[in-house]
Amino acid sequence: MTIEQRVGVLNATVGRNVPATSPTSYTVSLGDVMLDKIDIRIPPGHNGTTGLRIVFNGSYIVPWSQGGDWLIMNDEALEVLVGTEVDTHLTLQLYNTDVYSHTAYLRFFYTPMTLVNAGNTPLQIVSVA
Repeated sequence: MTIEQRVGVLNATVGRNVPATSPTSYTVSLGDVMLDKIDIRIPPGHNGTTGLRIVFNGSYIVPWSQGGDWLIMNDEALEVLVGTEVDTHLTLQLYNTDVYSHTAYLRFFYTPMTLVNAGNTPLQIVSVA
C-alpha cells in the first residue's frame, strides 16, 4: 500500500433465497479512482450457496468473464489485482440460494485520479542505517 492509496470497506449481506437471476446489488462509490486491487473474504458457511461478481459499466471484472459468471467461495480469501480507472459505475452483485443470510467482506484499494494525474509516486525506503 502506498501513502496515496485509500481503502474502502464493504460488508455486503445478501438475504436468504435470492436467485442469481435477481441478485442483490450494492453500488460501490469510490469516486474517480484507479482501482488497484480488491480483497474478498467469504467466511465459512456459504458452502456453494452464494455467488458474487463485480461489474463496471456493464463489464464483469470479478470474476473476469464475457458471460457474467459468478465467484463461488467458502471459507476463502482472494486478492484480485485490478489496475483500472473506475468511477461511480462499480456494482457488487450477490445471490444466495440458502435459507440463511450471508455476508461477503470486501476491501477496495484505490488511488484518487487527482493524485495519479499529479504524477505522485509511492514513498520508497532506499536504505535503513
